[in-house]
Amino acid sequence: MADIHDDELMSAVQRQDQNAYATLMRRHLDRLYSYAIGLTRHAASAEDLVQESWLRVWSNAGSYQPKKASFSTWLHRILYNLFIDEVRRAQRPRPDPIDESASDQPWQAQSESQTKVQLDRLLAQLPESQRAALLLFHQQGFSTREVAQILFLSVPATESLLARARKTLRRTHGPLYQTEE
Repeated sequence: MADIHDDELMSAVQRQDQNAYATLMRRHLDRLYSYAIGLTRHAASAEDLVQESWLRVWSNAGSYQPKKASFSTWLHRILYNLFIDEVRRAQRPRPDPIDESASDQPWQAQSESQTKVQLDRLLAQLPESQRAALLLFHQQGFSTREVAQILFLSVPATESLLARARKTLRRTHGPLYQTEE
């Protein structure tokens, strides 16, 4: 099943094929978890979101329309919607990044893991929509059009959101934040 396209696997999932479902999970689990951890900043919350996302894939397989979006885009949209629902329900500040042990040294003197923690802190300061857009575009590798689909935005609105996020990071953290435009 490894060489079968996601759309074919989803057709099988719609017929309650557990093997197809398991193949999709193996194929997309790591990327989805990576996105969830970037959004939530908390491993347990990310795991919960990912688990609920996969439950939704199984229970709502019939709503997947391959002509509207790729499976990966649809899956990330499910997780994003669950995340937004959780944020609205919680009505509390986001948890701090996972690793609080990084020092406040300049990035040039930090190890790779400390640099990641520093970047996590920078991203955590952004509004959810900006952080979600940056993570989808830069970390998950989605195109601007796909990010727009996941976040329910137009392409120009997504481009503007990404530009505002980058501008905010450059303005507040100067040379510490660099990204390819």
